[in-house]
Amino acid sequence: MTADLVGARKGRPSAIVVALNLVSALAILIGIVAIGRNVVSWSTEATDFAQYYLAGKRILEGLSIYDGLIPAAEAIGLRGLWIDSFPYPPLFALMVTPLSALPYSWALLAWYSLSLIFFGASLLLVALARGIEIPPYLAAPLSALTLLLPPVIIHLSIGQVELLLLLVLVAAWRGYRQGNRWLPGALVGLAAGIKLFPGALCLYFIAKREFKSLAAASVTFLGLMAVTIVSLGLPEHLDYVRKALPAVAPFISGLGNHSLFGLIHSTFGLFQSSGQWPGHSPVAVGLAALLSLSALAVTSWACWGGERV
Repeated sequence: MTADLVGARKGRPSAIVVALNLVSALAILIGIVAIGRNVVSWSTEATDFAQYYLAGKRILEGLSIYDGLIPAAEAIGLRGLWIDSFPYPPLFALMVTPLSALPYSWALLAWYSLSLIFFGASLLLVALARGIEIPPYLAAPLSALTLLLPPVIIHLSIGQVELLLLLVLVAAWRGYRQGNRWLPGALVGLAAGIKLFPGALCLYFIAKREFKSLAAASVTFLGLMAVTIVSLGLPEHLDYVRKALPAVAPFISGLGNHSLFGLIHSTFGLFQSSGQWPGHSPVAVGLAALLSLSALAVTSWACWGGERV
């Protein structure tokens, strides 16, 4: 019956498959147009990518990335930047400097394109690792449906860095499945250098006694930190702790924060925007931490069965 539905027995696609692909192609086309409109509209409205772009621009100008971002945004005609400090460790700001040499609208378009490439490459690596074969007639529908996933839409709408992290971590996962221990550790170290939380994967290496992976992650992370210290100076790293973390803290409860912490705080309204991390509500912080640890525990339990996670 399935073969009849897709037209496999006749050697040609059925009308249903043709219609499904046409609708999917239309959805993808609409998405491309929407991205184009976003590039035009967000050439004056600040998004998360604006923080990355401005931080890279300030590096090129020899200025600090942990203050002065709002005036820098206004100087190039960007409105609505909500934080004056780059929110991540210095490494990613250094990585994005080539884009910061471009005009903002071109840099934004390039980041959208790279994000889609990161996402597509991540899916391809998963498919290769799991031996998943996707029939050609389902490629367009699945692509359209995947791009409609809320995390993907949210990521693309504000230009975040998570799809880059996804690619790095999926590559680490695939290498680990293939028996490589050094490369996955190095990739985890790279991911932790970009945004600290992937460093929690080192707990898995410790639990599995994968000391080669742990050593590779540690050496990579410390090596990248050394590079950024040489390039930007030690004060920038200290300012990440002194300026960036306090600046980011009030936004934990914002509606734009889609993490478990953001969900709990925004749902119960227990975190005041004027508060300092970890906030005025130990109940909300404790509940969010409990849910986060529970998710980590379930994931660890699922991965515990053997080497082929």
